[in-house]
Amino acid sequence: MIDDNLDYTSKEEEFGKKIGIDLQDGKITLPLIYTLSRCSEEETDFIRRTVESEPISKEDFFRVVEMIERYQGLRYTWEKAKGCIDRAKKNLQPFPNSREKGALQALADYVLERRL
Repeated sequence: MIDDNLDYTSKEEEFGKKIGIDLQDGKITLPLIYTLSRCSEEETDFIRRTVESEPISKEDFFRVVEMIERYQGLRYTWEKAKGCIDRAKKNLQPFPNSREKGALQALADYVLERRL
């Protein structure tokens, strides 16, 4: 889920891959699903046309990103990811403290907070 957000928010030179690839490939990930559930019919039509166009123009991509931000698709996705991380870490609680447990907890935190 965090990777889905990064596809809309990262800079290509930092992310190590082109941004917007999911949208270009027609992948409708959670940030966009959430946005589509809240946007107007006209916006839904624009997103559909954008996803189906090849290639997607930068202008259209950034317009979709603006809609995702406006309808808080990125925030929703982050909160869902955080819920998964919290549950995963809670499931580690019964295990004794160890280097491995600490590594899993740190990895979970890293996944949630990573920017690249």
